[in-house]
Amino acid sequence: MPILSANAALLFPDFDMNSASISSFSHGEHCLVKAEVRCQRTVRFQPVATEIEFRHSAGMEIDLKSALKRRGMSQQQLADAIDVSKGYISEIASGKKRPSIETLEQILDAIDADIAEIIPTRHVIAVPGYVGAGAEVYLSDPYPKGEGMYKVACPPQITPHSVVAVEVRGESMEPVFSEGDLLFYTRNGDHGVPSEAIGRKCVAETEDGKVWVKQLKIGTAPGLFNLLSINPAATNMLDVRVKWAAPVRLHLPKEFVKRVE
Repeated sequence: MPILSANAALLFPDFDMNSASISSFSHGEHCLVKAEVRCQRTVRFQPVATEIEFRHSAGMEIDLKSALKRRGMSQQQLADAIDVSKGYISEIASGKKRPSIETLEQILDAIDADIAEIIPTRHVIAVPGYVGAGAEVYLSDPYPKGEGMYKVACPPQITPHSVVAVEVRGESMEPVFSEGDLLFYTRNGDHGVPSEAIGRKCVAETEDGKVWVKQLKIGTAPGLFNLLSINPAATNMLDVRVKWAAPVRLHLPKEFVKRVE
């Protein structure tokens, strides 16, 4: 089936063909269209999936709550505007229910919004490597910017800007962090340990080039730190020099990791 933009019917209202078939057309990303082909006759393009239908069918997250807040509009006001119950709107806003395409169009009309506002395109974050939780892992990122071993959908709790994701290797941080889990963090510069990292679970690089996830504590002398394991069966790293450390911003258990192409 050919893939064209949502404006395909406007761009190609009449297309004279001298052959009996079309192999493919490509213009844009989302709107699927079908074409009737007749030898020596005009080809008519008929949209069969709008942008609303595409985003709805793709299962993208609906952010109705933020759209209402920006407009100073209550859930009750929206419910009254489209003649549904406030409870139904509340379930849509909380993600418990997914509206039909017809209801979604009514919501967009009622709040005067574009589909991209309440169903935004999901950002992705590359996972360039591993972090050691008992296992020895050297800091390595051989991939171009924005690439990695694989990519994951950016969790809604954080923005993708300046965020790094790493996969846990080892069991020294059990039961909090398990092998295969993802940790998201942001580095503020290439060197140093910020004060907010002290006492927190951090991704840290030691002077030998290895990268760990540990709880970071101050050591016995200036410039030295203790990297502590949570698993009582694992060893701690005492009075080591740390090149940099960044607190873990978000932990995603492996069963919730969704890889994207």
